[in-house]
Amino acid sequence: MNNEGFLLREIKDFWRVALLISSIVYPIDIDCTKDEHLHLDKRRDLFKTVENSIHELGLEKVWDVKQLINGKDVMNALQLKGGPLVKQSLEKAMAWQLAHPSGTAEECIDWLRETNSKRQKME
Repeated sequence: MNNEGFLLREIKDFWRVALLISSIVYPIDIDCTKDEHLHLDKRRDLFKTVENSIHELGLEKVWDVKQLINGKDVMNALQLKGGPLVKQSLEKAMAWQLAHPSGTAEECIDWLRETNSKRQKME
């Protein structure tokens, strides 16, 4: 879900247009010269399936989701002074948040600390 959430955060309200275009150009294994209606039905089904999944996952307005934590929170939690690790950590935090929509800022920070600790042990 995370990748989809990030993509939707980028394209915002244009997601349905992007989905429509994708469903039109997506290769479907049907000989459309024999049954054009079947071909159109398959594309409509593809569009509806993905659209319903986006709604079920609660991603239809994901770009409005405010990040639970900010760069200052990350720097304090991970004892960083800034730089690319803060940006990477914020991206990871947003991925966690999308995967845990009812999670709290404290839970997110705890997860980041744990993840960072594991990363440091592997280095």
